[in-house]
Amino acid sequence: MKAGLGIDTGGTYTDSVLLDFETGKVVRKAKALTTRHDLSIGILDSIEALGDIPSDFIKLVSLSTTLATNSIVEGRGGKVCLIGIGYNPKLLYEGLGDSFPVREIHIIRGGHDIYGVEREPLDLEAAYRVILKTRDSVEAYAVSGYGAVRNPEHEIKVKELIRSLCDLPVVCGHELSDRLNSIKRAVTAAFNARLIPLIRELILSVERALKAKGIDAPIMVVKGDGHMMSNRMAVERPIETILSGPAASVMGGRFLSGCRDGIVVDMGGTTTDIAVLYDGSPRLSGEGARVGGWQTSVLAADIQTTGIGGDSHIRLDPRLGFTISPRRVVPLSLLSSRHPEIKKELLRIGSSKREPVFTYQPSDFLILSRSDGRSGRPEVISQLRGGPKSIDQLARAIGTHPVLLNLSDLEESGVVMRSGLTPTDVLHYRGMYLKWDREAAEIGVRLYSRWLGISPDKFADGVLEAVERKVAREIAGKIISDESGIALHPGCRLCDWIWREMLGLDDKKGFTL
Repeated sequence: MKAGLGIDTGGTYTDSVLLDFETGKVVRKAKALTTRHDLSIGILDSIEALGDIPSDFIKLVSLSTTLATNSIVEGRGGKVCLIGIGYNPKLLYEGLGDSFPVREIHIIRGGHDIYGVEREPLDLEAAYRVILKTRDSVEAYAVSGYGAVRNPEHEIKVKELIRSLCDLPVVCGHELSDRLNSIKRAVTAAFNARLIPLIRELILSVERALKAKGIDAPIMVVKGDGHMMSNRMAVERPIETILSGPAASVMGGRFLSGCRDGIVVDMGGTTTDIAVLYDGSPRLSGEGARVGGWQTSVLAADIQTTGIGGDSHIRLDPRLGFTISPRRVVPLSLLSSRHPEIKKELLRIGSSKREPVFTYQPSDFLILSRSDGRSGRPEVISQLRGGPKSIDQLARAIGTHPVLLNLSDLEESGVVMRSGLTPTDVLHYRGMYLKWDREAAEIGVRLYSRWLGISPDKFADGVLEAVERKVAREIAGKIISDESGIALHPGCRLCDWIWREMLGLDDKKGFTL
């Protein structure tokens, strides 16, 4: 038998399938939890769950992933320095916005006009100072020059300087896009650099898992437009893997169903991806892939990605009761199945007479995912080495108040993971999904319902209904957008009215996403 091995690494699960090339049939499939601290463990578990397969049967390995997409949606990724050449500072900073996840942004003199003529000499001395200042605190560099698609000379010189001063990865805007939009090119370059450590780790993990199974076959990675590239190219241009997982879902759905016109909805742990098939193919996004509110210059299938999934974080909200955040967290039921001791802390939190806390989530736990020399906050890492701790426990241990416990940098870089109440936990409470520790999920649901002054059943119903409405609204929005050419954005009053009328939404529910 000549077979292909398909691997999809998502934020929650890693799936493997064995496809018989001669018959075109899926002969085996398996699933294992994604292991964030060492991706190769979950990948190997998933492959081994397929059963015994003669290694010489495998002629090709196809890899898709949502890790890049999830990273952008959740605001996670490596620490990056963006060097802008010849940009107007106000134009660049306003174009990127306050929520742009790169903190080290430096503008130096230089740049070219639309004809490729130098507007101003390149200030290499300023670039030198920036590199010396940042090289010990970042993981990669992004270089974007104004007019570089017409003349990349300045970008190339800065890239060469960076490589002479450190061993960190460098990506230039002109290498990723030939479009004139300087802001989108800067965004694309920065996200590409931010994703390099993540995708490099994924590729190395796949290689280790295949080596352990004795599989020697070429590895191809699915791009966001449904085409494929080599594993080496994926490491250099990880931005091409945004929407990789959704693109694979769309093409796989079409292949397995035989349907050439329809809607493909793929809901995972972190995101829900929606695409419309027209005559067997999704449209390509003319403006480039848009993920998590960020417009890039990457050619990709026109797939709508929304931050709602089984592991989305349910948060208390003083005005709305609760919200469902786009950020993925580890479900309490899953954490408790690995660390049963957290139930004792959940019960302690539940037994206290405290009023609802909205400035932080008291039932959340923090978990050490990985540690490296650049992490910082050694007192936090030292405490978490002993196992997960609630917000209260960790704050007491390091001598601060929970409100002041800001670990956003550690969470964004993936050093620390958060656990909290999720729709997956609500499904455990309802008995609709019983993979992990139902008791921990029940404690979490009862905690939230008590704080909100409603019954656990009413709270659970509200969560599930909110998720259903959100997904239905996104499907409707995608169809309207495709047919009318008008994008329906959350926050637009007309769009909200259309959604409410179409879906019969009741504004008085008080629950939101």
